[in-house]
Amino acid sequence: MEPGTPHLRVDRGRRDMVTAAGIRGRSRFRAGSHGPSKEWRPDEMGRTRSMNLGVRFLLEVTALAVLTWWGIAAGSTWWQGAVLGGGAAGLAATGWGLFVSPKARFRGAGWLPLLVEIAVFGCAVAALMSMGHVVTAVAFGGIAAGSRALKAVTEARS
Repeated sequence: MEPGTPHLRVDRGRRDMVTAAGIRGRSRFRAGSHGPSKEWRPDEMGRTRSMNLGVRFLLEVTALAVLTWWGIAAGSTWWQGAVLGGGAAGLAATGWGLFVSPKARFRGAGWLPLLVEIAVFGCAVAALMSMGHVVTAVAFGGIAAGSRALKAVTEARS
């Protein structure tokens, strides 16, 4: 056998894989098969849902950053900008955490989290447009809408 090739040994009826580095883990292959068994193939919808959850997290963080940036730019003095930026981002984060997040405290009717989501992303798009970043605002709004549509599809299929 070549160095680095996984060696299989029987341990209480299960095969464990021991590599040359000595790391053990459950073998991905059944005896006589030439590829991963069906039980090891990842769930495509689960992977899509996980990736979309990551995208949605990045969208939320970006929306909070945009609202903070807008507040700082809109304030006439530094303290007004800090209060306006912190207040806008804080209000958006509170609404998102209470109604939209995966561990939301209030999971009301299907329309309430949707309204909060539209408000947060809509305010971020409006803030970008008011600062003169129209193309960025349209791109951000399109990605947010696509992510929401993908979330609806993955929830409907589960």
